[in-house]
Amino acid sequence: MGKKIFIILTIICFLCIVAGIIIYFSPEARLMRHISKGENYLKSGKAVLAAEEAEKALEINQKHYAPYLLLGKIYITQKQYGLAIDKLRTADELSPDSIEIYYYTAIAYRGKGEFIKALAKFDKAITLEERSEDRTWGKKLTEAKFDTYIEYGRLLQSRGRLEEGKEKFVKAMYIDPENPYPHYYLVSLYIDMDRFDLALEEAKNTMKLKTTLGADAFYKLAGACKDRALGKEGPELYRSFTKKLGDMIEKESNLIIRELLRQIRNFSENELKKMEKEKGQ
Repeated sequence: MGKKIFIILTIICFLCIVAGIIIYFSPEARLMRHISKGENYLKSGKAVLAAEEAEKALEINQKHYAPYLLLGKIYITQKQYGLAIDKLRTADELSPDSIEIYYYTAIAYRGKGEFIKALAKFDKAITLEERSEDRTWGKKLTEAKFDTYIEYGRLLQSRGRLEEGKEKFVKAMYIDPENPYPHYYLVSLYIDMDRFDLALEEAKNTMKLKTTLGADAFYKLAGACKDRALGKEGPELYRSFTKKLGDMIEKESNLIIRELLRQIRNFSENELKKMEKEKGQ
């Protein structure tokens, strides 16, 4: 009886070894080893070697999505966004409704400046992620969508499309209410719109979330006041700005923020004195 059990166990072990060898050398396993190696090369900044591994994987199976996805990632790192989109489109055809493929396609579109398409791909990826049990992509997708709205808003602002730019910054704000950058960029946008009252509010919001960035926003606003300070309105602009800073200092309990506000107020007061002196000459 013991001998029979030994023989059976030996046969099972032998079959397991054979099965392992077959699996290891199967086309799928060989292809995925090339992909894994390529991913590691890409992480190390060795794009050429990564591309070689992708091509080796394609030699095994041209109908597998993974080599095209890897090539798409490689082209993104090289800022060849058009080529990346082509490869990722093929990957999507071979493996529809992939969160990872949608994510990198969105990144490629964003790099190409096609923000509407990028946001649409991010939305598809987020919808898929919400429906699946895979929650590993949630934070990454949210952060990427936030960055896309910020970048899109800045582009629109640079082109003078201020209302549209404002809309993108506000959407970024809804995605991450604790992030100071939408408020920070709204400061410069409202300055461009000559809405110094709204710019001041956003500078305050920026400072609440990140003190150093808020200080920069206030200096930017003070500098804008100086640039706009022409004729009779100049001194009045600075008086109003200085008074509001004084009110904020009185209400602020954080000592570091109070000191920063004092420095900005001193800058504003000095600019006002210069104007009044020049006016009196």
